[in-house]
Amino acid sequence: MSTSRPKALTPSELEEVLKKLTEWKIVTENQIQKLSREIRFKDFKEAFTFLNKVAEISEKFDHHAEIYNTYNFVRILLYTHTKTKITDLDREVAEEIEKLI
Repeated sequence: MSTSRPKALTPSELEEVLKKLTEWKIVTENQIQKLSREIRFKDFKEAFTFLNKVAEISEKFDHHAEIYNTYNFVRILLYTHTKTKITDLDREVAEEIEKLI
């Protein structure tokens, strides 16, 4: 877990993130870049179990994603609100979330 303030990632660092986290992508919403992942599960219960685990990661990092859930579909958006950018903290949280899938 990062101990310093979140550092905005450069375009080349973002490219490296996407090479490692191949199911994640960068989207722009309201002129803000966000790290995004969409996941389909078997059913609502499986999706919600996953979301509870994501909540634990969010608390551990004190960094909370935008999360959307409809039945078996989950969409996660990460960006650092205080920077309005994707940071090293977003990358770390995404890496932890990816371990759950």
